[in-house]
Amino acid sequence: MPHLSIREVTKSFRGQEVLHKLSLELGDGMTGLLGPNGSGKSTLLRILATTLRPSEGAIELEGLNPRTNLRAYRGMVAFMPQSFELHPSLTPLDFLNLMSVLRGVTRREAYAQIEGLADALNLTEVLSEGRLSELSGGTVQRVAIAATLIGHPRLILLDEPTSGLDLEERIRFRLLIEEVSRQAVVVMATHVTQDVEMGCARLVILREGSLVADDSPSDFTSALGDRVRYMTIRADELRSIRRGHPVLSCASLPGGLLGVRVVADPGDQGGERREPTVEDAYAELMRRLSSNG
Repeated sequence: MPHLSIREVTKSFRGQEVLHKLSLELGDGMTGLLGPNGSGKSTLLRILATTLRPSEGAIELEGLNPRTNLRAYRGMVAFMPQSFELHPSLTPLDFLNLMSVLRGVTRREAYAQIEGLADALNLTEVLSEGRLSELSGGTVQRVAIAATLIGHPRLILLDEPTSGLDLEERIRFRLLIEEVSRQAVVVMATHVTQDVEMGCARLVILREGSLVADDSPSDFTSALGDRVRYMTIRADELRSIRRGHPVLSCASLPGGLLGVRVVADPGDQGGERREPTVEDAYAELMRRLSSNG
């Protein structure tokens, strides 16, 4: 089984730490990486992809340290950054064939892999339809996902992979990654908490470069117990509700009303009980950390 070890990794830029002594042991399955902007998510992915060197600490993939075995390590890693550079004059098929060559995949195997990925990501009809520069943003994003998965990498790093995808495409992505992650370590940085809740076996949260949570999504949300409540209120009541309860979300309703999700105090029976989500638990964690300074 694939295994990734991250030991005491620190990264500083101009004397300012953006990652602080981060340690994780990751196996097969998908790990969701959450955190506010500037928390160190993309920096961590770039270190794992070896496009950045850590200031301190070490990483190993299946026993290979990139400091001493860079070529072998990189041969097992695929990285999809937020801005994935695709050659605009190529068709999707041309680009995927190019990626197959770069990954050392044989022509016969490349054909089979591209066919399977195109089917899973609903790309079959557009493979040779036009240049990448002529396709929609969501289609280009799916081509980038397919390109990342070619060659069966052992470590797959994804930075906001579902950006630009509609709901149906996000479901297809989750199903594909669930299958792929049985034989690979997958780390996905995202702001879409639903993707973490629906597709990840493990949840890691960074804040200001430090690890603040490492759990399964179900155990992470269960910490809120039955304290998530839903209330229908008038708009002029929102201020008083905020004084008494942490507000998780707020939505406008017909008739000038608001639907709010709040965290109730232990023993408080007000409002309708709701099952907590990863988004609820994440918002409450960030609120507590901010209030504690």
